[in-house]
Amino acid sequence: MEEELRISLRDGEWPCTYTDHDRQIVRAIVTDGADRFWFVRASRDDDFGRATLIETSGGGVEPGEDPDAAIRRELKEELGAEVEILCRLGVVSDYYNLIHRHNINRYYLCRALSFSERHLTRDEIEEFHLSPLHLTYEEAAAEYAARACTPLGRLIARRELPILRRAREVLAGQDILDCVSVENMRLSDALTIRAMVPGRTLMYRAALGVFRAADWAGETAIAVGGGNNGGDGWALACILAGRGFRCRIVQLSDRLSEDGAYFAAKAAALGVPAAPYAPGAFSGCDTVADCLLGTGFQGSLREPWLSAVREINACGARVVSVDINSGMNGDTGEAETAVRSDLTVTVGFVKRGQVAENAGRWVKRLVIADIGIVPARGEYRIRRPGAPEAAGDLPCPSWLVWDPVDVRFEEE
Repeated sequence: MEEELRISLRDGEWPCTYTDHDRQIVRAIVTDGADRFWFVRASRDDDFGRATLIETSGGGVEPGEDPDAAIRRELKEELGAEVEILCRLGVVSDYYNLIHRHNINRYYLCRALSFSERHLTRDEIEEFHLSPLHLTYEEAAAEYAARACTPLGRLIARRELPILRRAREVLAGQDILDCVSVENMRLSDALTIRAMVPGRTLMYRAALGVFRAADWAGETAIAVGGGNNGGDGWALACILAGRGFRCRIVQLSDRLSEDGAYFAAKAAALGVPAAPYAPGAFSGCDTVADCLLGTGFQGSLREPWLSAVREINACGARVVSVDINSGMNGDTGEAETAVRSDLTVTVGFVKRGQVAENAGRWVKRLVIADIGIVPARGEYRIRRPGAPEAAGDLPCPSWLVWDPVDVRFEEE
């Protein structure tokens, strides 16, 4: 069994004036043993505002009560469920500043065995209008994102989506890795930003994952394009410069996202040199970080991108591609010309094209940077080498490193 999660969160919705009490809470992800989970729906209109919410079932631990006994009691009361406790998923510490409370949430993974009458309190009936929800993983993730339109909904989503993801991983087993299409990655990124983590934080984590996955020495030329892939390069420049490593930016596009512009300004303030791409831009460097094009690229490279990619491949420096090798199709692994990397650090999840047979032409070693993105839906599964085969699983290619770089909870 994997190590339990330990997450500490702050309340970014209401200002903190003081905290005057702790509440010990037990909660559970409840599986039906197939492909669905049980949650509760709450509709409330109180000091937190008017909101309709999705939440795991659970509640406060009574004085002297054992937490295992408490979760069985809560699930019996709220869902009418008799359960088998499969494991403890972890502990999330978070705050409700509006009511000056610190919550210590102990999360379980349980399997429902049978159902009978629920035993709700008057407040649960009249104030919260509590009702059960029976959802697939995909439906639950979408529901959390949809309900993150209110302050309380956002607090709950930030606390519970990482737990839902962990429950899914535990049920799948340690011999399986998620693999996604480009479209699923786009949806997953959007879901995570909407419900949990600002895009700027994800960009920082992506760059930090790249930094931790590679060895850095000498001078690094960071080739940046536009959009978020280029933004990852600017964020990497900030991390390298901030830790005393020599780096410079080779720029093929000045079209930056809002988050990319933030890190570009920060890199400039740190004194990172930046210049437009010109022939010879990568001469003399020890490492090239490829942040030119993202997973959505399709077709053939055009100038000046084609010349830049060819020069990166010919310059003799060690090459680290960020998220995907520029020029490669993220769904098929196909490319007429692409960056040949010594290391590719893919962000969030492995993309389907990166484990296609033809991807090995461009990728020598593939490492995952887990930045805390919650998958919008289950899709492909990669099987660990030597694990029992299951229908539909993808084999693990020789270039994929199984254990990810974990930066899920890092903050700038």
